[in-house]
Amino acid sequence: MTTEQMEMLTKLKKLLDDGILSEKEFECEKQKIISQSQPQTSLEQENAYDYQETISPNEEDCSSVGWNILGFMTGIIGVIIYLVQKDNHPIRAKSILKWSLIGMAVSFAFSFIAFYIEMNL
Repeated sequence: MTTEQMEMLTKLKKLLDDGILSEKEFECEKQKIISQSQPQTSLEQENAYDYQETISPNEEDCSSVGWNILGFMTGIIGVIIYLVQKDNHPIRAKSILKWSLIGMAVSFAFSFIAFYIEMNL
């Protein structure tokens, strides 16, 4: 492992400790950094194309803040995004679904509170 990769892992760990990254995001990024450091044998280099083909769909399967916010803000559209991505990106899809359901619950709660206040005025 190179010094640069060690520094990247140290920075990544600090982001995890500061609460900026979730455990899943940390593990995903850590695996990307570690996989860059592993030297390939000649056999692995010959089969690199086949190997990339098998891991490509899930290589970047991490939840992200942007997708989570989209799911939270759009509600039912987040559920549709879940249905589209659940096969290729299951971790990301579950995260979007979770935040979509939270967003719908918050929206329902605010609507109920607004309706209750309106009826009592």
